[in-house]
Amino acid sequence: MFDGVTRTADQILEKYLSNSDRPYNQCGQSIYFDGWKGFGTSAILADIAELARRKKSMDYEIVLHVDCSVWESRRTLQRMIAKELNLGGSTMALFDKQDEDDDFSGIEKSSRAEIDEVAKLIFQAVKDRSCLLIVLTGSDDEIDFLRFGVPVLERRNTVLWTFRGRFRLEPAIKDKVKNADLFLSIDQEGWSDRNELLHREAAQVSRKISPARIAECWLYLSLMYYNHSNFISHDIDAVGS
Repeated sequence: MFDGVTRTADQILEKYLSNSDRPYNQCGQSIYFDGWKGFGTSAILADIAELARRKKSMDYEIVLHVDCSVWESRRTLQRMIAKELNLGGSTMALFDKQDEDDDFSGIEKSSRAEIDEVAKLIFQAVKDRSCLLIVLTGSDDEIDFLRFGVPVLERRNTVLWTFRGRFRLEPAIKDKVKNADLFLSIDQEGWSDRNELLHREAAQVSRKISPARIAECWLYLSLMYYNHSNFISHDIDAVGS
């Protein structure tokens, strides 16, 4: 029996990600998922990945789930994709060698881009198989996954991605979504158990701290932020009058 998070993941999977009934002339699709006002994306996307791997009816031969919500660089994201594909030690050695060269050249880690040679290896691993790539990115910019080696333009492939995850809730971030074929979100009225969503999201943040403790901390900080914002707003109104 599905809980709320898993049920939502299953509905998204069946309605928007089915690869079997896609029109023949349609290219690969890029779908952005914003959760419920930015909330719950980590938990729901994790469940989508698990369900897609189990359901043969989805017709995806490869399902990659990459959580790069704690952002380091484009190269780190490419490394995580390569690890998901189990490309092995020789591929990881290419990353290590390029990182050593960049260390010597004084290139900051946050500025390190994807590696073309690795992109070719990723492309070779994926090109003849259908692929669902699920990505949580902590970057402030959209990612061109074709440059990472993922053949996103192929009809049989889908990228499901988000700027969210780990309680990244600022409303303006969704305005940076420019090139998605589809923008998905959860209606506020459509979610009955927000407490469950909070705890499932908290469980994605850390395996070492209890989800209940993370949820409590987040609720406390949210309350502090809300009260601070109201105080500032009321103060401005008073000054204006």
